[in-house]
Amino acid sequence: MKYIFCYTVNLSSISVYFQTLCNQLSQRGHNVIVITDRNIKERCLLEDSVKMFDWPNVRPVKFADFRFFSRLVKSVRPIVFLRHLNRQFDYS
Repeated sequence: MKYIFCYTVNLSSISVYFQTLCNQLSQRGHNVIVITDRNIKERCLLEDSVKMFDWPNVRPVKFADFRFFSRLVKSVRPIVFLRHLNRQFDYS
């Protein structure tokens, strides 16, 4: 099965939960893709078999982000898509 997860990689409990879930699914032979913002410090918690992608923009609300995501979904055709973006954006 193919899975796409969108979440902010940090040290929150939600992020650790998604990272554990991604690792377990990957160990069971599933194709797991993670889309995250450009926070790359904690990426070492994911296994090498999990594919990582960054949003084109820091705040994924622009047309380029939509185009990136729609192309990825068309090429992968995931069975499950889960999203949780918990990030405090600087609007200034």
